[in-house]
Amino acid sequence: MMERSLALQGAVNCRDIGGYLTTDSRRVRWGRVLRSDSLSELSTADRSALGASGVRTIIDLRHENERRRHPSRWDDQVPVRTHAIGFIPRSGQRLMDGVRRKTLSRSAARELVLELYRELPLEHAHHYARLLHVLLEADALPALVHCTSGKDRTGFGIAVLLSALGVGRETIVADYLLTNSYQRDLAFMVGTDVDPEVLAIVKAADAEYLGAAFDAIERTWGEVHQFIRQGLGLSERDLARLQELLLED
Repeated sequence: MMERSLALQGAVNCRDIGGYLTTDSRRVRWGRVLRSDSLSELSTADRSALGASGVRTIIDLRHENERRRHPSRWDDQVPVRTHAIGFIPRSGQRLMDGVRRKTLSRSAARELVLELYRELPLEHAHHYARLLHVLLEADALPALVHCTSGKDRTGFGIAVLLSALGVGRETIVADYLLTNSYQRDLAFMVGTDVDPEVLAIVKAADAEYLGAAFDAIERTWGEVHQFIRQGLGLSERDLARLQELLLED
């Protein structure tokens, strides 16, 4: 699990989602989809490494304001298509404001994170539908999906993608929790004069957080496959093509 990290200096949570087994004993292809935190602090060596990985598509889940304040640093000699389909969940904005102003208790911060995850499938399904449809475009792969910390917006998006590929929930949660080994310093977002215990709650990948998103899916659609079909609008043909592109026997 740990070896999937690309060990970049400026994007500490950049890693490959390849190698995971599906419930029907197929395996996710290596080198097809990367998940990452912000690309705004990439070193020269980082840019070379990502260029060598063959990435053709970048899916940026950061809001326009985040992209403007911290533009990605990419090697101009490496042609990529960037899809800026980002957003900030309502609870995410309240969370960041509360951290900066030091108005949140630990319990209030945790509840806001849980609410953020409930919002992801309910209020941002169209963003995740776009993510999956981008991956289906001709010559889109290899692709890199990222946000600021690579945990929440990206974490849920990768969880949905792995679900669509047939990877089991336990493995999906384990991949999500790997972010705890590659936590990004969020001082550039919230400053340094913050409650460290509250910030730790915000930065953590917690199985209960991702579970809140899946609970919201199951209450609304019954199960994740129906969410992918109805909530995201993927046809069975789309799913079969996605699996053909990203799975090996």
